[in-house]
Amino acid sequence: MSDEETRERLVADAAVAMMGVSRRLSERGFHADRVRSELSPQDTLILRLLQESPGSTPKQIGERLGLRTSNTSAALRSLEERDLIRREPDATDGRIVHVYHSEAAGSALRRIRREMADILAPIDLTNAELERLVAACKQILDRD
Repeated sequence: MSDEETRERLVADAAVAMMGVSRRLSERGFHADRVRSELSPQDTLILRLLQESPGSTPKQIGERLGLRTSNTSAALRSLEERDLIRREPDATDGRIVHVYHSEAAGSALRRIRREMADILAPIDLTNAELERLVAACKQILDRD
């Protein structure tokens, strides 16, 4: 089998595996709307990104999450109105704004994390396996 054929098989196998995992999660009752929260899935993604990369600019947030500029602006405005983020001007360039999550956002994310962990507790993977899985998923998302 050529390298190209091997690559094609592996990519297809990965896609099938990811669809299978998604189906299994659904069977176990994991749906974004099952997580009781005042945060939408998009809000959660933005706030998680700000936990990982505090001080990101709106442009960076939009690019990282694949959001249009208008959608990013609306989402950040909504989060700011609910005191879940704060914006700070750049120290050297007043045109640039950095975004940080608030303490209230941290509390909401901790509640969501606990609920997700409860729902997904039956997954029988070691911490090392989970870390590799998370790293692989982040690689896929970051390459877009």
